[in-house]
Amino acid sequence: MKQNGNCCRKYIIVSLIPEPFAYRLKRFMDEIASITRIDPPHQKFPPHVTLHPPLIVVNESDLHDLIRNTVLQVSGAKITVNGLTAFGRNYIVLPVHQTQNVAQLWVGLTKRLSLLDGYTPAVRMKGRVLHVTVAKKTYRIFPQVWPKIRSLQVEPMTISLKEVALYRKINGDPWKRIETFQIPT
Repeated sequence: MKQNGNCCRKYIIVSLIPEPFAYRLKRFMDEIASITRIDPPHQKFPPHVTLHPPLIVVNESDLHDLIRNTVLQVSGAKITVNGLTAFGRNYIVLPVHQTQNVAQLWVGLTKRLSLLDGYTPAVRMKGRVLHVTVAKKTYRIFPQVWPKIRSLQVEPMTISLKEVALYRKINGDPWKRIETFQIPT
């Protein structure tokens, strides 16, 4: 599959959840995995907030510059995660309640990315909500597990985001972090 000169090359932009919150989220994902019997998401990707879902761009250098310049314009990025919700029957997530600075980062990235030459979002963007995925690929067992998962207590966490990370995936390989951008405090 050839797209804009890049064969099967996708990028994802995330803000990684720092410790000790990443540890707490991993334990919560493990608790959900004990109910679903599906591997927790943290086994393939560290806990994170997806700022932009997988996308395809032509010029990786332009992408790096765009992220760096957008991140430098934001400081004091905090989120609160609390409660559980489902995206359809396929994903169980913790919705993110963001501050104005995180909203500025998210909207700024999305707007600037859409202006890049050759930009193609790999998934539908309309109606997206910032979130932390705690279980995925639950569609086959959702009716059986959702009532139990929905009743789990989620301890509210207010988290200062410290960095934005760019990951790349080529063909079927795992996601690989290729650059980290520090969020100014």
